[in-house]
Amino acid sequence: MIRKFNFTGRKRIEVKHLQINLIKERGKNYFDASIASLDNLDIESESKLVLEAFDRGSYQRFDWGTVGHPAAPNPEDRQLTDIQEVEMVNFRLRAIDDNKSIGKILATTKNIRVWAEEVEDTRKASLLPVTLGKIDDAIWEINFEIEDDADPELILNDKFDKVDIKEMLRTDAFFTTLIYPSVLNMILTQIIMINNTRTDDGYGWESRWLKFTLRLPGVDQIPEDGNERKDREWIKNAVNMFCRMHSMIDILKPQVSKL
Repeated sequence: MIRKFNFTGRKRIEVKHLQINLIKERGKNYFDASIASLDNLDIESESKLVLEAFDRGSYQRFDWGTVGHPAAPNPEDRQLTDIQEVEMVNFRLRAIDDNKSIGKILATTKNIRVWAEEVEDTRKASLLPVTLGKIDDAIWEINFEIEDDADPELILNDKFDKVDIKEMLRTDAFFTTLIYPSVLNMILTQIIMINNTRTDDGYGWESRWLKFTLRLPGVDQIPEDGNERKDREWIKNAVNMFCRMHSMIDILKPQVSKL
């Protein structure tokens, strides 16, 4: 489905107005959602409500009545037939002008990440969502082409078996020592040298990653002057401290000696 919306002057719908759960029954994936009153939005009550579900490579839109009268589709019409990654789905609720300036987004929530019940709490708390995708013959890559309020993703090649590769990433320390230092390097380079974000006092994904990094022992405050050499030295030291904290050399040495 092609999304053609006008984003000018949109208002924010608070996340507290929306409750979403993922449901799996008889091998099919659904969701349930409840929407609280939106009277405080101060927009036309006849404005159309849509609930969007999406991940990196797939998207579905569900009509949800109007701002004045939210109306959920029947359960069979809430099936996530087009979503590729159903363990974690992003949602957002939008109010859209369907009368005057057709297609104009009048109000929207930020992206809401919803996890399936069976997913472990440790994964839910992760800074780095992991999914499978078509990335040619690369083993993995970081996806920074993300929607507002979303997080970068670690994309693993979908040529791997989904269960095996995710289990390896979760439990195989040898495998993770070869991936995560490079992941951290790429993410910090994106944050500091490309996005030029240098403080951890915001609410976006950049601030969350900087908070994580600045908690590592031996990591100093981020350089403020934008000097490329200093930035690269800071990133290099942060990755080194990350490796030291997780004893990655000690993990890798016995494995290498077996080769």
